[in-house]
Amino acid sequence: MPDWLTFALGAIALSWVACFAAGSVWNLKRGNDALRWLRGALPALGSRTTMQWLGTSIVKLTIAQAKEPFRDIEILVAMEPRDVPLLWVYGHMHGRRDTLIFRGNLRRPPTVEVEAINPALWTGREGLGEVDLQAWSPVAIAAGESAATPPSYVTVAHGDSGPDQLRAWFARSTQLVPGLARLSVRRSATYQFQWHSTLPKLAAVSADDLVGLVRQIGQQAGA
Repeated sequence: MPDWLTFALGAIALSWVACFAAGSVWNLKRGNDALRWLRGALPALGSRTTMQWLGTSIVKLTIAQAKEPFRDIEILVAMEPRDVPLLWVYGHMHGRRDTLIFRGNLRRPPTVEVEAINPALWTGREGLGEVDLQAWSPVAIAAGESAATPPSYVTVAHGDSGPDQLRAWFARSTQLVPGLARLSVRRSATYQFQWHSTLPKLAAVSADDLVGLVRQIGQQAGA
Protein backbone atom coordinates (compact mmCIF):
# COMPACT_ATOMS: atom_id res chain seq x y z
CA MET A 1 0.00 0.00 0.00
CA PRO A 2 1.44 3.40 -0.96
CA ASP A 3 2.55 5.63 1.90
CA TRP A 4 0.15 8.39 0.86
CA LEU A 5 -2.82 6.00 0.98
CA THR A 6 -1.76 4.71 4.40
CA PHE A 7 -1.48 8.28 5.64
CA ALA A 8 -4.86 9.24 4.15
CA LEU A 9 -6.64 6.24 5.68
CA GLY A 10 -5.01 6.93 9.03
CA ALA A 11 -6.07 10.57 8.89
CA ILE A 12 -9.66 9.57 8.04
CA ALA A 13 -9.73 7.07 10.91
CA LEU A 14 -8.36 9.61 13.39
CA SER A 15 -10.84 12.24 12.19
CA TRP A 16 -13.71 9.77 12.60
CA VAL A 17 -12.61 8.89 16.14
CA ALA A 18 -12.22 12.60 16.98
CA CYS A 19 -15.69 13.39 15.63
CA PHE A 20 -17.20 10.48 17.56
CA ALA A 21 -15.55 11.62 20.78
CA ALA A 22 -16.49 15.26 20.31
CA GLY A 23 -20.08 14.39 19.37
CA SER A 24 -20.45 12.05 22.34
CA VAL A 25 -19.15 14.68 24.75
CA TRP A 26 -21.46 17.29 23.26
CA ASN A 27 -24.50 15.04 23.55
CA LEU A 28 -23.66 13.97 27.08
CA LYS A 29 -23.36 17.61 28.10
CA ARG A 30 -26.68 18.48 26.43
CA GLY A 31 -28.37 15.53 28.09
CA ASN A 32 -26.98 16.30 31.53
CA ASP A 33 -27.94 19.98 31.21
CA ALA A 34 -31.50 18.90 30.36
CA LEU A 35 -31.58 16.51 33.33
CA ARG A 36 -30.49 19.26 35.72
CA TRP A 37 -33.14 21.54 34.22
CA LEU A 38 -35.87 18.92 34.66
CA ARG A 39 -34.85 17.70 38.12
CA GLY A 40 -36.80 20.16 40.23
CA ALA A 41 -40.00 19.69 38.21
CA LEU A 42 -40.10 15.87 38.27
CA PRO A 43 -41.73 15.46 41.73
CA ALA A 44 -44.92 16.95 40.26
CA LEU A 45 -45.12 13.86 38.03
CA GLY A 46 -44.11 11.20 40.53
CA SER A 47 -41.98 10.49 43.57
CA ARG A 48 -39.62 7.95 42.00
CA THR A 49 -37.85 8.33 38.66
CA THR A 50 -35.58 5.79 36.95
CA MET A 51 -32.92 7.15 34.58
CA GLN A 52 -31.30 5.28 31.71
CA TRP A 53 -28.87 6.42 29.03
CA LEU A 54 -29.46 4.71 25.67
CA GLY A 55 -26.11 5.19 24.01
CA THR A 56 -24.91 8.79 24.01
CA SER A 57 -27.90 10.25 22.15
CA ILE A 58 -30.94 9.43 24.29
CA VAL A 59 -31.62 9.69 28.00
CA LYS A 60 -34.83 8.13 29.28
CA LEU A 61 -36.63 8.93 32.53
CA THR A 62 -39.33 6.49 33.61
CA ILE A 63 -41.97 7.14 36.27
CA ALA A 64 -43.83 3.84 36.68
CA GLN A 65 -46.18 5.05 39.43
CA ALA A 66 -47.01 8.54 38.34
CA LYS A 67 -49.27 11.08 40.02
CA GLU A 68 -52.61 12.23 38.64
CA PRO A 69 -53.54 12.44 35.85
CA PHE A 70 -51.02 9.84 34.65
CA ARG A 71 -50.80 6.15 35.41
CA ASP A 72 -47.26 6.05 34.04
CA ILE A 73 -45.10 8.45 32.07
CA GLU A 74 -41.74 8.52 30.31
CA ILE A 75 -39.59 11.50 29.45
CA LEU A 76 -36.98 11.23 26.72
CA VAL A 77 -34.31 13.72 25.75
CA ALA A 78 -33.29 12.57 22.28
CA MET A 79 -30.27 14.37 20.86
CA GLU A 80 -29.13 14.57 17.27
CA PRO A 81 -26.63 11.76 16.49
CA ARG A 82 -23.61 14.03 16.69
CA ASP A 83 -21.32 11.08 17.40
CA VAL A 84 -21.87 9.77 13.83
CA PRO A 85 -21.20 12.72 11.51
CA LEU A 86 -22.89 11.34 8.39
CA LEU A 87 -26.04 10.43 10.31
CA TRP A 88 -25.97 13.84 12.00
CA VAL A 89 -25.83 15.69 8.68
CA TYR A 90 -28.52 13.48 7.12
CA GLY A 91 -30.77 13.71 10.18
CA HIS A 92 -30.38 17.48 10.51
CA MET A 93 -31.31 17.93 6.85
CA HIS A 94 -34.46 15.90 7.48
CA GLY A 95 -35.69 17.70 10.60
CA ARG A 96 -33.82 15.83 13.31
CA ARG A 97 -33.29 18.17 16.27
CA ASP A 98 -32.61 17.73 19.98
CA THR A 99 -36.07 16.72 21.15
CA LEU A 100 -37.95 16.57 24.45
CA ILE A 101 -40.66 13.90 24.61
CA PHE A 102 -43.32 13.23 27.25
CA ARG A 103 -45.36 10.07 26.66
CA GLY A 104 -47.50 7.92 28.90
CA ASN A 105 -50.94 6.67 29.85
CA LEU A 106 -53.73 8.39 31.73
CA ARG A 107 -55.57 7.08 34.78
CA ARG A 108 -58.87 7.77 33.03
CA PRO A 109 -59.52 7.18 29.32
CA PRO A 110 -59.39 10.46 27.39
CA THR A 111 -62.76 11.94 26.47
CA VAL A 112 -61.39 13.34 23.19
CA GLU A 113 -58.80 12.31 20.63
CA VAL A 114 -56.55 14.88 18.97
CA GLU A 115 -53.37 15.06 16.93
CA ALA A 116 -51.24 18.10 16.14
CA ILE A 117 -48.27 17.08 14.01
CA ASN A 118 -45.43 19.03 12.47
CA PRO A 119 -44.18 16.87 9.57
CA ALA A 120 -41.06 19.03 9.20
CA LEU A 121 -39.69 17.58 12.45
CA TRP A 122 -38.68 13.95 12.72
CA THR A 123 -40.99 12.78 15.52
CA GLY A 124 -43.86 14.63 13.87
CA ARG A 125 -43.16 12.87 10.61
CA GLU A 126 -43.10 9.50 12.42
CA GLY A 127 -46.40 10.38 14.12
CA LEU A 128 -47.99 11.19 10.78
CA GLY A 129 -47.56 7.55 9.82
CA GLU A 130 -49.63 6.50 12.85
CA VAL A 131 -52.72 8.51 11.86
CA ASP A 132 -55.30 7.56 9.24
CA LEU A 133 -56.17 11.11 8.22
CA GLN A 134 -59.32 10.04 6.38
CA ALA A 135 -60.78 8.77 9.66
CA TRP A 136 -60.22 12.08 11.47
CA SER A 137 -61.81 15.52 11.20
CA PRO A 138 -59.41 18.32 10.20
CA VAL A 139 -59.14 21.24 12.62
CA ALA A 140 -58.32 24.80 11.54
CA ILE A 141 -55.88 26.53 13.87
CA ALA A 142 -56.39 30.30 13.84
CA ALA A 143 -53.22 32.28 13.09
CA GLY A 144 -53.70 34.56 16.09
CA GLU A 145 -53.72 31.72 18.59
CA SER A 146 -50.05 30.77 18.51
CA ALA A 147 -46.57 31.76 17.48
CA ALA A 148 -46.35 28.81 15.07
CA THR A 149 -47.32 28.96 11.42
CA PRO A 150 -50.52 26.88 11.25
CA PRO A 151 -50.07 25.54 7.68
CA SER A 152 -46.96 23.66 8.82
CA TYR A 153 -49.09 21.49 11.12
CA VAL A 154 -51.51 18.65 10.48
CA THR A 155 -54.26 19.12 13.08
CA VAL A 156 -57.11 16.63 13.40
CA ALA A 157 -59.56 15.51 16.08
CA HIS A 158 -62.35 13.13 17.07
CA GLY A 159 -65.30 14.12 19.24
CA ASP A 160 -67.49 17.20 19.49
CA SER A 161 -65.17 19.00 21.92
CA GLY A 162 -61.97 17.80 20.25
CA PRO A 163 -61.39 20.83 17.99
CA ASP A 164 -61.78 23.36 20.80
CA GLN A 165 -59.55 21.37 23.13
CA LEU A 166 -56.92 20.98 20.43
CA ARG A 167 -56.89 24.70 19.66
CA ALA A 168 -56.45 25.56 23.34
CA TRP A 169 -53.72 22.97 23.96
CA PHE A 170 -51.93 23.88 20.75
CA ALA A 171 -51.95 27.59 21.64
CA ARG A 172 -50.61 27.02 25.16
CA SER A 173 -47.93 24.63 23.92
CA THR A 174 -46.61 26.82 21.12
CA GLN A 175 -46.67 29.93 23.29
CA LEU A 176 -44.41 28.17 25.79
CA VAL A 177 -42.25 26.23 23.32
CA PRO A 178 -42.56 27.31 19.66
CA GLY A 179 -40.90 24.10 18.42
CA LEU A 180 -43.87 21.80 19.06
CA ALA A 181 -43.43 18.59 17.04
CA ARG A 182 -46.44 16.54 18.15
CA LEU A 183 -49.33 16.69 20.58
CA SER A 184 -51.32 13.46 20.74
CA VAL A 185 -54.22 12.28 22.90
CA ARG A 186 -55.57 8.86 21.92
CA ARG A 187 -57.95 6.38 23.53
CA SER A 188 -56.35 3.24 22.12
CA ALA A 189 -52.66 3.53 21.43
CA THR A 190 -49.35 2.44 22.90
CA TYR A 191 -49.29 5.84 24.61
CA GLN A 192 -52.55 7.66 25.32
CA PHE A 193 -50.66 10.92 25.75
CA GLN A 194 -47.70 12.30 23.83
CA TRP A 195 -46.15 15.76 23.78
CA HIS A 196 -42.99 16.38 21.73
CA SER A 197 -41.02 19.53 21.08
CA THR A 198 -37.55 20.61 20.13
CA LEU A 199 -35.46 20.95 23.27
CA PRO A 200 -36.12 24.53 24.41
CA LYS A 201 -33.51 27.05 25.45
CA LEU A 202 -33.19 25.90 29.03
CA ALA A 203 -32.49 29.36 30.43
CA ALA A 204 -35.58 30.81 28.77
CA VAL A 205 -38.22 28.23 29.67
CA SER A 206 -39.20 27.01 33.14
CA ALA A 207 -39.29 23.22 33.52
CA ASP A 208 -42.01 23.70 36.16
CA ASP A 209 -44.16 25.56 33.62
CA LEU A 210 -43.62 22.87 31.01
CA VAL A 211 -44.44 19.99 33.36
CA GLY A 212 -47.42 21.98 34.57
CA LEU A 213 -48.66 22.29 30.98
CA VAL A 214 -48.25 18.55 30.39
CA ARG A 215 -50.20 17.77 33.56
CA GLN A 216 -52.91 20.29 32.69
CA ILE A 217 -53.44 18.77 29.24
CA GLY A 218 -53.57 15.29 30.78
CA GLN A 219 -56.10 16.38 33.38
CA GLN A 220 -58.36 18.07 30.84
CA ALA A 221 -58.08 15.15 28.44
CA GLY A 222 -59.43 12.75 31.07
CA ALA A 223 -62.06 15.07 32.51
